[in-house]
Amino acid sequence: MKKVSLLLICLFCIFGSNAFASNAEDIPSEVRSAAEQGLKSFISDATQSPSEYGYANAEEVNRIGLGEGYKLYAVDKNLLNKESNSLKDYTLDTGGWLFTIQLNGVAKNYLTVALEDGEYKTVQVGGNANNYGNALARIKSEHGDPEVVQAGPAYYFVAKDAAKDSVKDIILSSVPENKASLFQALGNDEYRTTSEVITFLKKQASSNNDNSGTEKLRGGGFANAAPEANTNINQILIVSAVVLILGAVTIVFLRKKTNRG
Repeated sequence: MKKVSLLLICLFCIFGSNAFASNAEDIPSEVRSAAEQGLKSFISDATQSPSEYGYANAEEVNRIGLGEGYKLYAVDKNLLNKESNSLKDYTLDTGGWLFTIQLNGVAKNYLTVALEDGEYKTVQVGGNANNYGNALARIKSEHGDPEVVQAGPAYYFVAKDAAKDSVKDIILSSVPENKASLFQALGNDEYRTTSEVITFLKKQASSNNDNSGTEKLRGGGFANAAPEANTNINQILIVSAVVLILGAVTIVFLRKKTNRG
């Protein structure tokens, strides 16, 4: 029975680590491998025209590295009428991971990995990730590792107030206050509550009743990768669980048979 209990504990660990994966330590090896391959391709392209990607020269490009990666969630317009203190309850799991490309520890570009034809690939790379990196560094230093939620063109970092032992979200936008109106997002001059973020997004959604507005709030078509991503991962976990349980039952049965003999 001790071995059976141990196996059940292992199963809990397997499912638990998948459900709460959010930081670099939880990134699946195949996701990291796809990101590293994407970085190599990016370096190859960026060395040809460094200034187009925000670099001074090819030597600078050759010194870049892969930054932190986070599981990416996206706000779903269809969930905005829910009532919850957790921003994550208004989101869909995109099935993708968002990384930064860094130079000397400073975020320069984005790199997104997602499932494509059954395997993880780099699906998007580029853009200026400097503001994103600054906001991420701030919330990490003050409230620990966050989860990352996309709503339209902005990212929102979601953490808990550990100092106050609170279950309420503490949310920081990736967009500086002086660019908030341009990006139609909340600025990051202060931390926000889930209620403040959802109220703002509801106003944005009401002024955008067409399909393109819905797609923007859901992080674009990228959110559609979620069912495939979750199905593949869950199938692997379920098969693993069945194999472990059957193994445990077989061990118990054989022991009882031996003792009777």
